[in-house]
Order: sequence, then structure tokens, then C-alpha cells
Amino acid sequence: MGRQALGRAVGIGIVSHLILDLVTHAHDIVLWPGSSYPQLGLGLYDHAPAMAFAIEMLYGVVCWWVYRGKRALLAVIVVGNLANLPLLSVEIAGPEQYLAGHPTLIVSVISFQIVAALLLVGVQSSPPVALRRSPSLRLEGV
Repeated sequence: MGRQALGRAVGIGIVSHLILDLVTHAHDIVLWPGSSYPQLGLGLYDHAPAMAFAIEMLYGVVCWWVYRGKRALLAVIVVGNLANLPLLSVEIAGPEQYLAGHPTLIVSVISFQIVAALLLVGVQSSPPVALRRSPSLRLEGV
């Protein structure tokens, strides 16, 4: 579609997400629906939740630094990770008591989190409106 940089960014995002899941997720990741073999995941959130959280937070901060993000984007990354902490560790009390036994609700909550995070990151990553190229936007004296 002529947007190679966007394609690379999406590809890097997908691969890095998979790698982070393999490191942090419980030993229950399957490669296709309905499969029981192989089950992948090192289970860092089960055995060392602080380390798993630190790895994910560090990854977000490194991405922010590499792409020279604004401070507001860094705040979204940090606050978003902190907000997820109760869902990622049984050691921290949170909404899991309401989600237990309700797989559809869990998926819905996670889907909402993903969409909200993407929207917030998108808003904080976009250039200011005055700098965007738009046929309907005319800058005087430019």
C-alpha cells in the first residue's frame, strides 16, 4: 500500500509482542486454536512478576526513546503498564475476582484495553494539527 515504514512498525510490534508474551506469559500459549501441543511460555509473571513487569516497562520506555516520543507518550506508556499490573500478577489485588470464570468478559476487557492503548498512543504520537498536511488546512504565510 506504499507505506513501508508503517508496515515495518506493525511487523516489529507484532513480533516484539509475541516475544514478550513468550517470556512473560504462563506455559499455556498454543500456536493455533484447539491445539494442546506445543504449549509455550516461560511463565515469568507466575514465578518472577516484578521482573516480568520490569521487562515490559523497559521495553515500552526503550521504544519511546528510540522513536523520540513526547513526554505525554511516555506517561501513557508508564500509566498504561501500571494500570495493567493487577491483571498480570496474582500478588496484586485487582479486578480478577470479577473476571474469574468469565472468559468472554476477560477477552472483552483486554480488547478494550488494547483499543484504548492504541488510541492514546496514536494521539500522543501524532504531530500537532498545524504540522499535518491536509488539503483543507491552509497555513497563512507558508
